[in-house]
Amino acid sequence: MQQNPLLLPEVLDRIAHFVYSCDEDYWDYHPEVFLPCLLVCRFWHDCFLPHLYSTFISGQTDDGSPYRPHSHHLRTFVMSRPLSNKELPYHVADGPSSAPAPVPSQLTTLRVHQNAEAMLDLLSANAGSRLRVLTWSASKFLVAMAPAMVKSLASLSGLVTLELDSWKIDRADLLQILAASSSTLEMLSLRLISGYGDNPFLPVGSSIRSSSCAVASTQVPSPSHPSGSSRGLSVESTSAVAATPSQDSLPPLSSSLSSLSIQSPLLPKMKRLSELRLVLDWHQSPAAVHLVQLCPLLQSLYLNVDVETSDWSGLISNLRTFCPRLESIEYKVGYSMQYEYGCYIESSIYASLLRDSTVDGQLRRVVLGVNLDDQITEALLKHSETLEEMHLEVKKFGAEQVRMMGRLFAGCQRLKEVYIENVGQDCDAGDLEELTREVWACRDLKSLTITGYMPGQVDDDHKLSPAKKTERTRKEETEKEGKLKMFVGVGQGWYVRPCLGEKDQKEAIEDVEMKQRVMVHMMESGLEQVVRVQFNESTFYSDERYFSDDEDEDEDEDETVEEGEEEEEEEE
Repeated sequence: MQQNPLLLPEVLDRIAHFVYSCDEDYWDYHPEVFLPCLLVCRFWHDCFLPHLYSTFISGQTDDGSPYRPHSHHLRTFVMSRPLSNKELPYHVADGPSSAPAPVPSQLTTLRVHQNAEAMLDLLSANAGSRLRVLTWSASKFLVAMAPAMVKSLASLSGLVTLELDSWKIDRADLLQILAASSSTLEMLSLRLISGYGDNPFLPVGSSIRSSSCAVASTQVPSPSHPSGSSRGLSVESTSAVAATPSQDSLPPLSSSLSSLSIQSPLLPKMKRLSELRLVLDWHQSPAAVHLVQLCPLLQSLYLNVDVETSDWSGLISNLRTFCPRLESIEYKVGYSMQYEYGCYIESSIYASLLRDSTVDGQLRRVVLGVNLDDQITEALLKHSETLEEMHLEVKKFGAEQVRMMGRLFAGCQRLKEVYIENVGQDCDAGDLEELTREVWACRDLKSLTITGYMPGQVDDDHKLSPAKKTERTRKEETEKEGKLKMFVGVGQGWYVRPCLGEKDQKEAIEDVEMKQRVMVHMMESGLEQVVRVQFNESTFYSDERYFSDDEDEDEDEDETVEEGEEEEEEEE
């Protein structure tokens, strides 16, 4: 007799996982959706109950007592502010004579935003390889990380994502923490982390392809501990070096390491780290740019930096030497001591970052944080055979920059997504026609966004020619059918979302001739894969079936905006 699939615990467990999964958005957690499932029968109750208590998010309840009998089910713990004992979802020992606090010990995700001492028991209880995601922000600026917290972090051997914010950590402690999860860590984010010096981690001239080292347990003193204490860490001996080449081994710690002003414990190689995010300012240790020396499989680098104190030449050299798989560079303008609102690095430096940190034809994604000019355009064209996604986030964008974008469209064959956002008042609708000077070679382009330019003026009805009035009447009739079809060119129809408001409709038909020229030029260039094109706030689709996909995205964005507004009102 075949058993009902809905009476199999494995099936119900997967159903519960998809009814609510906390992997993507913690703030979309609605435990009430589980209640009807719990009431089906005792078997369903037992299968769904662990998921009901799998996630705790501070602020969703003023009383954590309902969680306490089920705290062993907790897998995700998110705390964005200090909590009283009453709010915590587990018991806290009242004093030295109290029994040990039974804290959750099966967490996979932990996000905490306060000093370590208050939550150290929670971190210690989850030592080992189960915890996969850890975010820990100090409650104030640059708090010295306590030895007990370092010890707890160094006991986490299965982290996939690690984000540290506003901590002061010496070099030995940082390397100890990274070494613990060096074989599992895939994403590392360091924001305003200081205390680990300004020297490279590896000797100048080393290569990630150097021969491997035989390991011998010796002790190397740390500069933070003049007494010579190594905190129990063993390092590779320079007296025994194997001659077997290995792609997966770090360069040997030869005698040249002693020439550095700082001596390190065992240097961990981050065997799986593919994404590194660095938010740097004048407090950040300059050695941050040398962390890439430990990341041979790095694919994505995010930089938000203080431009005056960053070692750009060191970063560029490190990336080219140690990160042969780098394919994404994102640069955000950071705070500047010299300029009130931050400043852009010189285009020659950024061009060098794009050009010299990699080999030609390697980058697939670039976020530009500088003004587009000839140097940067040429650097991007070095990757014309691989570049797929490009974001321009600049404030000065005029006809000359539009022509350069036309060159990129004509030269980059693999482009799929292009975002040219917030270009500013130096660019108007007429300038965008410069994009049509050259035939575009990016036959795989699917999405193009151009926002922030100055629109042209829409003529009043009494100024419209008879032909224009006829065109408008035809559009209005189409709108009544629930959709606005902009025009048909080369067999291609372009539509905006149905049921637009009056303001949205006016924006959609604004500068219609320019929009038509750009769209027709794309089609005449052979771009048949384009799905959506956005001009300022108006989005056009090559086919009506794409409406629903973007509607879902917009609903999520609207919910996020509304939540942010509600939080601001509460703070006020």
